[in-house]
Amino acid sequence: MPDYCLHCCLEHSRCTCDAYTKAQPVNNDAFCLPAGTLLDGKYRIGRVLGAGGFGITYLAADERLGFRVAIKEYMPRSDAVRDTNGYSVRAGTFDDQKLFQFGLSKFLEEARVLARITEKDNPRIVGVYNFFEENGTAYLVMRYLEGQTLSGLLQSRGGRLPENEAIVILSAMLDGLREVHNEGLIHRDIKPQNVFITNDGGIKLIDFGAARYAQGVKSRGLTQVLTAPYAPFEQYSQKGNQGPWTDIYAVGVTFYQMLTGLLPDDALSRVTDPSPLLVHAASKGTVSKALDDVVAKATCTDVSGRFRNVDEFHKALSLPSSVNLGYQEPSPKQAARVSPPRVTKSPARVVPKSSSRDAYQGSPPVRPPREPVDMSADIPSRSKGSKNPGVYIFVALIVVVLGVVAYQVVMPELAREFWHEDEAWHEPASGWEAPASAGGGSDLEWVRIPGGSFSMGSNDGDPDDDEQPVHRVTVPTFEMSKTQVTVDQYMACVDAGACTAPDTGDYCNWGPSGRGKHPINCVDWHQAQAYAKWAGGRLPSEAEWEYAARSGGRDWKYPWGNEDATCERAVMWESGTGNGCGRGSTWPVCSKPRGNTTHGLCDMAGNVWEWVQDWYHDSYNGAPTDGSAWESPTGSSRVVRGGSWNRRARRVRAANRSSVVPGSRLGTLGLRLARSVR
Repeated sequence: MPDYCLHCCLEHSRCTCDAYTKAQPVNNDAFCLPAGTLLDGKYRIGRVLGAGGFGITYLAADERLGFRVAIKEYMPRSDAVRDTNGYSVRAGTFDDQKLFQFGLSKFLEEARVLARITEKDNPRIVGVYNFFEENGTAYLVMRYLEGQTLSGLLQSRGGRLPENEAIVILSAMLDGLREVHNEGLIHRDIKPQNVFITNDGGIKLIDFGAARYAQGVKSRGLTQVLTAPYAPFEQYSQKGNQGPWTDIYAVGVTFYQMLTGLLPDDALSRVTDPSPLLVHAASKGTVSKALDDVVAKATCTDVSGRFRNVDEFHKALSLPSSVNLGYQEPSPKQAARVSPPRVTKSPARVVPKSSSRDAYQGSPPVRPPREPVDMSADIPSRSKGSKNPGVYIFVALIVVVLGVVAYQVVMPELAREFWHEDEAWHEPASGWEAPASAGGGSDLEWVRIPGGSFSMGSNDGDPDDDEQPVHRVTVPTFEMSKTQVTVDQYMACVDAGACTAPDTGDYCNWGPSGRGKHPINCVDWHQAQAYAKWAGGRLPSEAEWEYAARSGGRDWKYPWGNEDATCERAVMWESGTGNGCGRGSTWPVCSKPRGNTTHGLCDMAGNVWEWVQDWYHDSYNGAPTDGSAWESPTGSSRVVRGGSWNRRARRVRAANRSSVVPGSRLGTLGLRLARSVR
């Protein structure tokens, strides 16, 4: 083991102290990994940096590359426990399993998005240079940074910042969010605790909340994953209209806090009293009145009155896009080269148990007193001839750019480590090379399907001969696209020149307007293969498909259980309504959420049949038992699964199968993708 200190040394240099014997005791060491645990064959765990309701972040050493890192472990306290072996993580109860796995899939999805952003060298976003599965859970690997959160900076500066400094930090936050939103991700938890300022002056958004928010939605516990008063009104509802404007509200509140040292009431209270936030009055005249209209619009309780995106916010400030504010970022030449993101599994290796934990220290943000605000003054207009905030701001920026070095010098000594209410985050080393994109399919939503064994086929009721004999199959963990591939998703492949256009005509979704969210149909098996290659996936094996359709291999007739299939759960033929539940065609994907699997897969029963990889055989005699596709001997037809909009309940059973010649293009036939987990 190298002499890289994990506990007692705070500088980025080698030292001689014992990384383990000088650790402080952990108050609840059964909840955390033991100090000294070896993850992924190279990361040696040290003490706990931070812990919250959904994860634990550890200081660790990369023993191969010789530098310190921070590792975040997915560990939702509400529905997970650590086994008595001290390492493995599992759901606390059978009922918790679905929620745990759902959150885990969102944790990994977020990691992939952050890895793509890191590939673009965005200096404003916490990056992920490695992620992997181990111990029944998942881990993110980040470079250990020195600095403090914006919350800590505000606390050290009396609760507020000069206007010019606040504008610098605001602009950096907006620059970071631009890339996040371009990737289709919403941060959902912007607040001073999640803005990190490094010792070299870098400003970074940290602690993204995809897994935390997803679990809140699933458990209907949204109030447990929100941070009032930074959360806008739409975030309090599962059906709220969320988008980039959701983060804009939180940024606006954070900007208001930086300028005034105060916090507004939460959004639920502000809806009943929607008075605009006016920084000039709240700061007792120390902040330019020209910023009133900008802050008021950013923090409008009504979505329609708010900036819709980052660029609108930038424009209102009269700031150029991605303005260079003079902050110094770590040189890529100085950063260690690290491995690209990947998903792996390996057993834990450990040394004798010892660990430590920081004590939480902090104070809650200051709320403003309920003082009357002079509402007689109108919010200034930015029409021609009016006072333009950009004039003032650009003057301020000149001062900032010239004085940023001084700003960094006079800034109080920053803490090397931190712990806030959710988790501590750190930035990875820059200069790593991310894997090349598969070329498309970035808008596919992937769902992790944990592996296991199940009884494939059916003896229930009146099965078809080709559903027998029932046999035991073990399926490795894999991922499957949440929905059937849509017209819009397939069109992107055609536009890229990697796919050929489907057929048009009766019942084909290619061509008619308004079908973008419907499943693509009228594509043959070869076209399905071309799309899979372009999108970075593959067609699932028949065993994978049935295992997923049975919600992880349960002994169920349908994805939801054994209740009869009706139009409440599937797009199908139903007596009294007819084909397509009365529409005579497909429906938009995920129109029947009551029919989803426990992992969240949509339309595994009905809507369109789905191509799989296997050749069709008229029985399971000789079928593979390892979850792989049945490729030998070959045949004349390929297997299709799931039934379609013109099929009765019997044909949308999870065990039901049919065969189609590979060159067929049918209005009842589409596809869904899978991909292996390495």
